Amino acid sequence: MIRFARFQRGQALALVVLMMTVMTAGAALAVDVGAAYAHKQRCESVIEAAALAAASHLPSENAARAAALDIVEANGLDTDKVTVDTPYTHDVTRVYVYYTDLKPTYFGKTLGINLFRINMQAVARHGGPAVFDYALFSGSTFEYLDISGADIVVDGHVHGNEDVKIRGANVSVTGQLEASGIVDVRGSTVVAGAVVNYVDSVPMPSYDINTLRALCTTRHIGDKHWSGVNINVDGNLFVEGNLKLSGCTVSGCGMIICSGSIELAGTDLRYTNEEDKFCLYSLNDIKITGTDFYADGILYAPTGEVDCHGASLTVNGAVVADLLDLSGVDVTVYHDSEAKNAFFGGHSVLTR
Repeated sequence: MIRFARFQRGQALALVVLMMTVMTAGAALAVDVGAAYAHKQRCESVIEAAALAAASHLPSENAARAAALDIVEANGLDTDKVTVDTPYTHDVTRVYVYYTDLKPTYFGKTLGINLFRINMQAVARHGGPAVFDYALFSGSTFEYLDISGADIVVDGHVHGNEDVKIRGANVSVTGQLEASGIVDVRGSTVVAGAVVNYVDSVPMPSYDINTLRALCTTRHIGDKHWSGVNINVDGNLFVEGNLKLSGCTVSGCGMIICSGSIELAGTDLRYTNEEDKFCLYSLNDIKITGTDFYADGILYAPTGEVDCHGASLTVNGAVVADLLDLSGVDVTVYHDSEAKNAFFGGHSVLTR
């Protein structure tokens, strides 16, 4: 009986050791799987950003390929493992970017698993969202576009995905004033080229933050206040934090993307040369606090609000946001159809 008990204890110990070995191997393999998954997610963002950048240079095959490889290299991936194919399916407006990699395991080797294969692909097309065809665009389907200021001039079209409410005085819209709800005018001296109610909603493009980071060749960590400096936006800039711009000059063609809010202070923000274009892309809100403020480019807050409360404000480009509030005095927005070229170099879109 004693021998049998000892035999049972020996069996139990062997089972415990076996179970511990299996659990340890499983946990170790889970670490490898988790690392491979994180790497795959990062590669996916980079390849999507590369495809968007490439599409912005179509129909030039060489320029598209160079743009994609620049993004891949800037994000630390091996350009030799990337294939860039355009025209894609005989379409000169589309580009296909493919990335393949082998990620070695650390603990999986004990189970005979030495490598994880990672295959990523993305297709992007030059062209896309219509929001930049408007001088003013409000994407919210729950809140109205509010124009309550005085002496407002909009040279271009205005669209709201809900109601458009005008309570201001001396409001002039040279193009079409349209709403997916109704255009509610109760201000004084309001004129428009045409007023149209119950139009179709226009989808607001918005991109994953990791894709946006990957798209930028220059990144800044923390809140930034740039005053009186020249900012080159070629290759796009990403600010991890809030951003305040005061009297800066922008050169190049690209975007400043901010994970926080953007404040525009001072007196101007303009191009160095006439052909330079820029887009200020905030993942939060954009607030204009300057007086006699002039901006060339697109103000874009797809999930936030553009708040225009100042006096003597001029934007040459477009103002696009989820919520749009124009309650300042002497506000002028001139639609510049060329300004949209700064948005992914021509607002490219992923197709799959």
